[in-house]
Amino acid sequence: MSDLNEEQLATLKKLAIPPEDYAVLFLLPVVEVAWIDGKIQKGERTAILAAAADRDLLAGKSKQVVERWLDSRPGRVYFKMGRGLLKELLDFEGAETLHGRASAAIQLCWDVAASAGGVLGIGSTSAEERELIVGIVDQLTAGNLTIRSKLIR
Repeated sequence: MSDLNEEQLATLKKLAIPPEDYAVLFLLPVVEVAWIDGKIQKGERTAILAAAADRDLLAGKSKQVVERWLDSRPGRVYFKMGRGLLKELLDFEGAETLHGRASAAIQLCWDVAASAGGVLGIGSTSAEERELIVGIVDQLTAGNLTIRSKLIR
């Protein structure tokens, strides 16, 4: 999507994301989940970077953006602003795209949450991670119960 409006461009600037790399916002909720315990686990970092590479989200300056997020936790306001812009961009793309992209982002959130938990890092999502993911689902789907029900575990 190249039709970003002035407000969206200003938000990207505040987030220090080049407009041509706006797609990296797809990873922001995933990074937020990874930081929920105050640090990025090795498995979380690996999962996020692999997901970014698989989705061609490390082109341009996107890799620097993701590495900045992984090295230094963005603040609460940053995450809220980024998720708000992501929601706006998803809404612009329409319901079918919203479902597909929101599903992919939320699946990554669940995967990253599970990558750092449980016995030997296998299969556990903390209550805090679950609560955050449910909040992200609610924000990205804006109450669309059909989509929401498919994304909550």
